[in-house]
Formats: sequence, C-alpha cells, structure tokens
Amino acid sequence: MNTKVAYIGIGDMGYPMAGHLAANGYDVSVFDVDRSRVDAWTKNFKGHGRTSAADAAAGAEFVFSSVSTENQVMTSTSEEDGAFHSMASGGVYIDHTTTSAVLARDRAAAALEDGLIYLDAPVAGSPAEAACDGTLIIMAGGDKNSFDRVLPALKCYGKEVEYLGPTGAGQLAKMVSQIAIAGIVESLAEALHFAQRSGLDGKQVVDLMSRGPATSWWMLNRAEPMLEDRHDVGGPVRNMLKDYAMCLDEAERVGARLPVVELVHKFCEEMTAQGDSERDFTGLIKFLNDTA
Repeated sequence: MNTKVAYIGIGDMGYPMAGHLAANGYDVSVFDVDRSRVDAWTKNFKGHGRTSAADAAAGAEFVFSSVSTENQVMTSTSEEDGAFHSMASGGVYIDHTTTSAVLARDRAAAALEDGLIYLDAPVAGSPAEAACDGTLIIMAGGDKNSFDRVLPALKCYGKEVEYLGPTGAGQLAKMVSQIAIAGIVESLAEALHFAQRSGLDGKQVVDLMSRGPATSWWMLNRAEPMLEDRHDVGGPVRNMLKDYAMCLDEAERVGARLPVVELVHKFCEEMTAQGDSERDFTGLIKFLNDTA
C-alpha cells in the first residue's frame, strides 16, 4: 500500500492512531506543534516527521487530525501553514478533534472551496485503547462516499466506525456520549465518596456492585483508580469542561434541557479553579472529598 496520508496532532491519542496507520502500510507523515513528539514518533514508527501541517499534508489523499482546541483546528486547516493548502485535489480531511457541530460545518464549507472534503469524526475511548489494540469508537459525519473511501484506514484503529449523517452528525453523536457519561461518572464518584465516608471497604463494595445492576464500564475500569486517588488514566478535566460547554451551547440551540450536564460542568469549573484541570475526569471524587 502506498496511499499517502498525514496525521496532524500526535498527542496521547493521535500518536498511537498514526502508528496504526503506519503499521498497516500507509505512507504516513506526521506533524505536531511539539517537535519532541514528532521525533519520538519517527523513532518508533515507519514514517516521516514534518515541520508544519501543510508540509505533512503535501500531496496527501487523506489527512487525519487530533488537536486540542477549535483554534488549533482552524490553524491546522486554513491558515498559512494549514493542510488545506497542500493536500491532493479531492483529498479527505478527517478531524478526530471533539469540536462543535458549528465549527465542523464551517470547516466542511472551507474545505469544499479548496476542492476537498472534510469529515467530522470524533472518537470515544482512552489513550490505552488507542494504543494497545485500536478499539476506539468513531462517529462520522459528512459526505458518505468520502467516508466509504477512508473507512479502511479508520478501521486501523476503530473497533466501531459508524457513519451518522451529514456534516456535524459526528460531533452531535459525541455530545450524546459525553452527556451520558456526565451522570454516570458523577454518580459513581458520589457512590464511592459515600462508601468511603461511611467506613466501608470501597473495593469490596465495588466488587459486589459490579456483579449487579449498578455496574457500568466506568465502575469496571475507573472505580479502582478513583478509590486510590489516581486520576491520570483518561482525558483531563479541561477537555470535559470544553466538551460540556459545547453540549450546553448546542442544547440551547436545539431547545434541549441538560440539568445534569449543567451541574457537572459547574463542578469542572470549580475543579479547574482549584488547580485540578489536568486530572482526569475521575477527579470528580477528589472534588467531593475536598469540598465535603
């Protein structure tokens, strides 16, 4: 396989995802604002390190992106050194960044002006799932024919890859996922906080609860680090703060009510104010313990 592709943003998620593409025979060029990540990636995988998004994307049929903010999405696509200026004509830009549906539609329109296709394709899963066996869930919106073209590449790291509709549908589906997570993680944090304050053996209780109707993926995978005050196994609170702000904006736009998300967003703001923005989302239990 000689398909030329690029990956923009090789952080905790993008690094292994780009690696899966290289391992499956794609000709991969990578770029990140942190040059040390590029150097580390090229030492571990077969591919090319580049000095800008445009340089990495030069002549690429597919360009994948996992950056942190909406401003970085704009910079890596349309600004002076953006990928849109150098991709192959008819190329597909696949954005795995979690953004608003509004930005996705804006970027799709900008890509079309340059003879390109933009797919919004946020992911659900942890860096460990991205790294070990590529078992991410990918939610895609945009042109269906372009999605079909890029599907074999997405399956290099996606266990479940779903086309959900026109541009923005992927981002809206990711919001559904984040909305559902808000209540689950908060209730788990409250349950474990209550167990600890009541003098129960948290691990014993979790072992029992995980075999009954109270179980969840989060209980099975995150209860132990929560009880051990380890909050470095998933995405940081600052990302959830950003995501829930977007959920609330979109809810206002479509006339939906999200009272639980409003509460958890408030907690994330308070956690950030007290200096815990880099802890992962399970840090909600620390917030409860600190403020009880």
